[in-house]
Amino acid sequence: MSSLAEIEVAADSLSPEEKEELLRFLAIRLRKERPQPAPRIYSDEELAAMLAEDEADGKRRRQSPLKQFAGAVRGLPSDMARNHDHYLHARPKK
Repeated sequence: MSSLAEIEVAADSLSPEEKEELLRFLAIRLRKERPQPAPRIYSDEELAAMLAEDEADGKRRRQSPLKQFAGAVRGLPSDMARNHDHYLHARPKK
């Protein structure tokens, strides 16, 4: 087997377990041939800025994601939010 096409055909004939074994083998080979880059060292200021950005994103997500749609639909009863079960499922009003 010398071409990639031949290897692909041979790989298609492997069982799922053999494919997993082949993947592990290739991953080990790749790690040896292509060493991983050194981990990046962040300054305290960079870490603080990243944390602040993450916290701001989290705060935005914790706010009601549906709030932007409030009042977007016209012509509904004024108590639709409170009594949606009544209007959708004929349950008693609250």
